[in-house]
Amino acid sequence: MLRLPKFPKIYSLGLYLVCGLFLIFSLNFLLKGLVKNLSYFKKLRTNQELIKENLELKKEVFKLKSFLSSQEELIQENERLKKMLKLKNRYKEVLIPVQIIGKSPFSWQRTFLLDKGKDFRIKENDLVVDFAANLVGKIERVEDSASWVRLLTDPEFKIIVNCKGLNVLLRGALYEGAKLEYVPYDFEIRVKDPINIPVSSGRSLEIKVGEVSSVRSETSSLTKDVFVKPYLDFANLKEVFILKREEDVVSEGN
Repeated sequence: MLRLPKFPKIYSLGLYLVCGLFLIFSLNFLLKGLVKNLSYFKKLRTNQELIKENLELKKEVFKLKSFLSSQEELIQENERLKKMLKLKNRYKEVLIPVQIIGKSPFSWQRTFLLDKGKDFRIKENDLVVDFAANLVGKIERVEDSASWVRLLTDPEFKIIVNCKGLNVLLRGALYEGAKLEYVPYDFEIRVKDPINIPVSSGRSLEIKVGEVSSVRSETSSLTKDVFVKPYLDFANLKEVFILKREEDVVSEGN
Protein backbone atom coordinates (compact mmCIF):
# COMPACT_ATOMS: atom_id res chain seq x y z
CA MET A 1 0.00 0.00 0.00
CA LEU A 2 1.24 3.43 -1.01
CA ARG A 3 1.64 5.82 1.83
CA LEU A 4 1.66 9.57 1.51
CA PRO A 5 4.53 11.28 3.07
CA LYS A 6 3.82 13.13 6.21
CA PHE A 7 4.54 16.83 6.15
CA PRO A 8 5.65 18.67 9.15
CA LYS A 9 3.03 20.80 10.88
CA ILE A 10 4.69 23.98 9.74
CA TYR A 11 4.20 22.98 6.10
CA SER A 12 0.52 22.19 6.71
CA LEU A 13 0.03 25.57 8.34
CA GLY A 14 1.68 27.31 5.37
CA LEU A 15 -0.53 25.42 2.94
CA TYR A 16 -3.64 26.49 4.85
CA LEU A 17 -2.38 30.05 4.84
CA VAL A 18 -1.80 30.03 1.07
CA CYS A 19 -5.25 28.57 0.45
CA GLY A 20 -6.80 31.16 2.73
CA LEU A 21 -5.05 34.01 0.97
CA PHE A 22 -6.09 32.63 -2.42
CA LEU A 23 -9.68 32.44 -1.24
CA ILE A 24 -9.55 36.00 0.09
CA PHE A 25 -8.10 37.35 -3.18
CA SER A 26 -10.68 35.40 -5.18
CA LEU A 27 -13.55 36.79 -3.12
CA ASN A 28 -12.10 40.29 -3.38
CA PHE A 29 -11.85 39.96 -7.17
CA LEU A 30 -15.44 38.71 -7.40
CA LEU A 31 -16.68 41.52 -5.18
CA LYS A 32 -14.89 44.13 -7.29
CA GLY A 33 -16.41 42.66 -10.45
CA LEU A 34 -19.86 42.62 -8.86
CA VAL A 35 -19.54 46.24 -7.72
CA LYS A 36 -18.32 47.24 -11.17
CA ASN A 37 -21.24 45.49 -12.86
CA LEU A 38 -23.71 47.05 -10.46
CA SER A 39 -22.19 50.47 -11.18
CA TYR A 40 -22.47 49.83 -14.93
CA PHE A 41 -26.14 48.81 -14.72
CA LYS A 42 -26.87 51.76 -12.47
CA LYS A 43 -25.18 54.09 -14.95
CA LEU A 44 -27.04 52.44 -17.85
CA ARG A 45 -30.34 52.96 -16.05
CA THR A 46 -29.42 56.57 -15.38
CA ASN A 47 -28.64 57.10 -19.10
CA GLN A 48 -31.95 55.54 -20.10
CA GLU A 49 -33.77 57.82 -17.70
CA LEU A 50 -31.91 60.82 -19.14
CA ILE A 51 -32.83 59.77 -22.69
CA LYS A 52 -36.47 59.39 -21.69
CA GLU A 53 -36.44 62.76 -19.95
CA ASN A 54 -34.77 64.33 -22.99
CA LEU A 55 -37.48 62.93 -25.29
CA GLU A 56 -40.19 64.28 -23.00
CA LEU A 57 -38.55 67.71 -23.01
CA LYS A 58 -38.30 67.65 -26.81
CA LYS A 59 -42.01 66.85 -27.03
CA GLU A 60 -42.83 69.78 -24.75
CA VAL A 61 -40.58 72.11 -26.78
CA PHE A 62 -42.27 70.96 -30.02
CA LYS A 63 -45.71 71.60 -28.52
CA LEU A 64 -44.61 75.04 -27.36
CA LYS A 65 -43.15 75.92 -30.77
CA SER A 66 -46.34 74.74 -32.49
CA PHE A 67 -48.43 76.86 -30.13
CA LEU A 68 -46.25 79.94 -30.68
CA SER A 69 -46.32 79.38 -34.44
CA SER A 70 -50.12 79.15 -34.47
CA GLN A 71 -50.34 82.29 -32.35
CA GLU A 72 -48.02 84.13 -34.75
CA GLU A 73 -50.13 83.01 -37.71
CA LEU A 74 -53.28 84.22 -35.96
CA ILE A 75 -51.66 87.60 -35.28
CA GLN A 76 -50.55 87.94 -38.91
CA GLU A 77 -53.98 86.89 -40.19
CA ASN A 78 -55.65 89.36 -37.84
CA GLU A 79 -53.43 92.19 -39.10
CA ARG A 80 -54.10 91.21 -42.70
CA LEU A 81 -57.87 91.14 -42.15
CA LYS A 82 -57.73 94.54 -40.43
CA LYS A 83 -55.96 96.02 -43.44
CA MET A 84 -58.47 94.40 -45.79
CA LEU A 85 -61.37 95.80 -43.78
CA LYS A 86 -59.78 99.25 -43.77
CA LEU A 87 -59.40 99.20 -47.56
CA LYS A 88 -62.90 97.75 -47.99
CA ASN A 89 -64.47 100.49 -45.86
CA ARG A 90 -62.58 103.19 -47.72
CA TYR A 91 -63.47 101.96 -51.21
CA LYS A 92 -66.52 99.81 -50.48
CA GLU A 93 -68.28 100.80 -53.71
CA VAL A 94 -65.67 99.10 -55.94
CA LEU A 95 -64.20 96.15 -54.02
CA ILE A 96 -65.40 92.54 -53.62
CA PRO A 97 -63.51 90.52 -50.97
CA VAL A 98 -62.70 86.95 -52.08
CA GLN A 99 -60.61 84.04 -50.85
CA ILE A 100 -58.04 82.03 -52.80
CA ILE A 101 -59.11 78.38 -52.78
CA GLY A 102 -56.76 76.91 -55.38
CA LYS A 103 -53.60 77.48 -57.39
CA SER A 104 -52.41 76.25 -60.77
CA PRO A 105 -49.96 73.31 -60.44
CA PHE A 106 -48.12 74.20 -63.65
CA SER A 107 -44.78 76.05 -63.49
CA TRP A 108 -45.46 77.83 -66.78
CA GLN A 109 -48.84 79.16 -65.65
CA ARG A 110 -49.71 81.61 -62.88
CA THR A 111 -53.40 81.42 -61.97
CA PHE A 112 -55.43 81.33 -58.73
CA LEU A 113 -58.95 80.00 -58.15
CA LEU A 114 -61.26 82.36 -56.21
CA ASP A 115 -64.41 81.48 -54.24
CA LYS A 116 -66.81 83.93 -55.96
CA GLY A 117 -68.10 84.16 -59.52
CA LYS A 118 -71.17 85.24 -61.48
CA ASP A 119 -73.21 85.19 -58.26
CA PHE A 120 -71.28 88.34 -57.25
CA ARG A 121 -71.40 89.95 -60.71
CA ILE A 122 -67.72 89.25 -61.32
CA LYS A 123 -66.72 89.56 -64.97
CA GLU A 124 -63.75 88.74 -67.15
CA ASN A 125 -60.93 91.32 -67.12
CA ASP A 126 -61.91 92.64 -63.66
CA LEU A 127 -58.73 93.64 -61.83
CA VAL A 128 -57.67 91.88 -58.61
CA VAL A 129 -55.67 93.56 -55.80
CA ASP A 130 -54.51 92.74 -52.28
CA PHE A 131 -55.26 94.61 -49.03
CA ALA A 132 -52.58 97.23 -49.84
CA ALA A 133 -53.98 97.91 -53.35
CA ASN A 134 -51.11 96.02 -55.01
CA LEU A 135 -52.03 94.48 -58.35
CA VAL A 136 -52.53 90.70 -58.22
CA GLY A 137 -53.82 90.09 -61.73
CA LYS A 138 -56.93 90.03 -63.89
CA ILE A 139 -60.00 87.76 -64.01
CA GLU A 140 -59.74 85.45 -67.03
CA ARG A 141 -62.62 83.01 -66.51
CA VAL A 142 -65.85 83.22 -64.50
CA GLU A 143 -68.12 80.39 -63.37
CA ASP A 144 -71.33 80.47 -61.34
CA SER A 145 -69.67 80.49 -57.91
CA ALA A 146 -65.94 80.65 -58.71
CA SER A 147 -63.51 82.51 -60.93
CA TRP A 148 -59.91 82.29 -62.12
CA VAL A 149 -57.43 85.16 -61.86
CA ARG A 150 -54.37 85.29 -64.11
CA LEU A 151 -51.45 86.72 -62.12
CA LEU A 152 -49.42 89.62 -63.45
CA THR A 153 -46.35 87.34 -63.70
CA ASP A 154 -48.10 84.96 -66.12
CA PRO A 155 -46.74 85.27 -69.71
CA GLU A 156 -50.32 85.62 -71.03
CA PHE A 157 -51.06 88.57 -68.73
CA LYS A 158 -50.88 92.09 -70.17
CA ILE A 159 -52.15 95.51 -69.13
CA ILE A 160 -51.42 99.20 -69.70
CA VAL A 161 -49.54 100.77 -66.78
CA ASN A 162 -47.94 104.11 -66.05
CA CYS A 163 -44.29 104.87 -65.37
CA LYS A 164 -43.22 108.48 -64.80
CA GLY A 165 -46.08 109.76 -66.95
CA LEU A 166 -45.57 107.25 -69.77
CA ASN A 167 -48.37 104.77 -70.49
CA VAL A 168 -46.79 101.50 -71.56
CA LEU A 169 -47.73 97.84 -72.00
CA LEU A 170 -46.79 95.47 -69.16
CA ARG A 171 -46.59 91.71 -69.76
CA GLY A 172 -45.91 88.85 -67.33
CA ALA A 173 -42.41 87.35 -67.37
CA LEU A 174 -42.65 84.42 -64.89
CA TYR A 175 -39.52 84.30 -62.70
CA GLU A 176 -38.41 87.77 -63.82
CA GLY A 177 -41.70 89.25 -62.62
CA ALA A 178 -43.08 91.38 -65.45
CA LYS A 179 -41.73 93.33 -68.40
CA LEU A 180 -42.51 96.76 -69.86
CA GLU A 181 -42.66 96.53 -73.64
CA TYR A 182 -41.94 99.15 -76.30
CA VAL A 183 -40.28 101.60 -73.92
CA PRO A 184 -38.54 104.23 -76.11
CA TYR A 185 -34.76 104.03 -76.05
CA ASP A 186 -34.40 107.69 -75.04
CA PHE A 187 -37.00 107.50 -72.24
CA GLU A 188 -35.33 108.08 -68.87
CA ILE A 189 -36.17 105.22 -66.54
CA ARG A 190 -34.18 103.83 -63.63
CA VAL A 191 -34.12 100.93 -61.20
CA LYS A 192 -36.57 101.42 -58.29
CA ASP A 193 -38.90 103.67 -60.35
CA PRO A 194 -42.52 102.85 -59.33
CA ILE A 195 -45.04 101.34 -61.74
CA ASN A 196 -48.77 101.84 -61.17
CA ILE A 197 -52.22 101.98 -62.71
CA PRO A 198 -53.44 105.55 -62.13
CA VAL A 199 -56.86 106.66 -60.92
CA SER A 200 -59.50 106.72 -63.67
CA SER A 201 -62.90 108.36 -63.99
CA GLY A 202 -64.64 105.25 -62.68
CA ARG A 203 -62.10 104.28 -60.02
CA SER A 204 -60.80 106.30 -57.09
CA LEU A 205 -58.20 103.69 -56.16
CA GLU A 206 -54.64 103.95 -57.46
CA ILE A 207 -53.28 100.45 -58.02
CA LYS A 208 -49.62 99.77 -57.32
CA VAL A 209 -47.89 97.26 -59.59
CA GLY A 210 -44.22 97.14 -58.58
CA GLU A 211 -40.88 98.79 -59.19
CA VAL A 212 -38.28 98.64 -61.95
CA SER A 213 -35.76 95.88 -61.21
CA SER A 214 -33.50 96.17 -64.27
CA VAL A 215 -33.10 98.16 -67.48
CA ARG A 216 -31.43 96.60 -70.53
CA SER A 217 -30.80 98.52 -73.72
CA GLU A 218 -28.81 98.19 -76.94
CA THR A 219 -27.67 101.10 -79.07
CA SER A 220 -28.94 99.35 -82.20
CA SER A 221 -32.49 99.09 -80.82
CA LEU A 222 -35.21 101.75 -80.75
CA THR A 223 -36.59 100.42 -77.46
CA LYS A 224 -35.22 99.12 -74.15
CA ASP A 225 -36.15 96.10 -72.04
CA VAL A 226 -37.46 97.11 -68.62
CA PHE A 227 -38.23 94.43 -66.03
CA VAL A 228 -40.53 95.00 -63.07
CA LYS A 229 -40.50 93.34 -59.65
CA PRO A 230 -44.06 93.09 -58.24
CA TYR A 231 -44.69 94.45 -54.76
CA LEU A 232 -46.63 91.30 -53.92
CA ASP A 233 -45.48 88.07 -52.32
CA PHE A 234 -47.80 85.71 -54.21
CA ALA A 235 -46.81 82.68 -52.12
CA ASN A 236 -48.47 84.07 -48.97
CA LEU A 237 -51.67 85.41 -50.53
CA LYS A 238 -54.91 84.12 -48.99
CA GLU A 239 -57.50 86.85 -49.47
CA VAL A 240 -57.79 89.45 -52.25
CA PHE A 241 -60.22 92.03 -53.67
CA ILE A 242 -61.87 92.18 -57.08
CA LEU A 243 -62.47 95.66 -58.48
CA LYS A 244 -65.88 96.18 -60.03
CA ARG A 245 -66.08 97.78 -63.43
CA GLU A 246 -67.16 101.37 -63.87
CA GLU A 247 -70.53 100.43 -65.39
CA ASP A 248 -71.24 98.02 -62.50
CA VAL A 249 -70.57 100.75 -59.94
CA VAL A 250 -72.83 103.19 -61.79
CA SER A 251 -75.65 100.66 -62.18
CA GLU A 252 -75.55 99.71 -58.49
CA GLY A 253 -75.50 103.38 -57.53
CA ASN A 254 -78.72 103.88 -59.44
